[in-house]
Amino acid sequence: SSDTSYDLSSSSATITLDGSDGDFTNFDTAKSAEEYTATVTIDESSQVTSSDTFNINQVANSISVDVSPDSITADGTDQATFTATVTDYNGDAYDGASVSVNSADSELDGISTEESATTGDGEDASGEATFTATATNDGDYQATFSTSAGDMDGATDSATANFEPGATDHLEITATPDSASEAGSESTEFVVTRYDANDNAVTDGDLSV
Repeated sequence: SSDTSYDLSSSSATITLDGSDGDFTNFDTAKSAEEYTATVTIDESSQVTSSDTFNINQVANSISVDVSPDSITADGTDQATFTATVTDYNGDAYDGASVSVNSADSELDGISTEESATTGDGEDASGEATFTATATNDGDYQATFSTSAGDMDGATDSATANFEPGATDHLEITATPDSASEAGSESTEFVVTRYDANDNAVTDGDLSV
């Protein structure tokens, strides 16, 4: 009948159509939570074409995580943005899915396993949930996110943020040997190491004497 709702969360859902039971094997226009006129295949030998309106329920089945920007300054202020995107079987954005932080490297600040967000929250059909993190130590740090929306039972995906040292804040100078001989026959090598404000060694750029 019209306005009958069929849940596509299972590829073999049992339905009742015109009094006959059968396995759901194909929905020609399965896409999103909107109304369609569709052809339903009850089994391999019979096909029932209905002019009724079917409400097709969108089902989530994929999560992917990206991080931006490609490089973040490890100054405790510059943020890495982790974006978890949930999509349905057609690759369309799925809003309303709860995404949780499954794990995160301890060097990441501002993100924890107690944190969660909803896809599309405050946005139009984005399918995205965003999380931000900072760090004061340079390095590559990973965060993993999970969701149980739709057909996903704790599905996860991860992304790695690259934190780089900030601008030079101070120098460390060491000499080898500690002192030159009085006769001046020995040379002394000076090693200058640059550090940012968080004591990360700065390796890029030139150093003038």
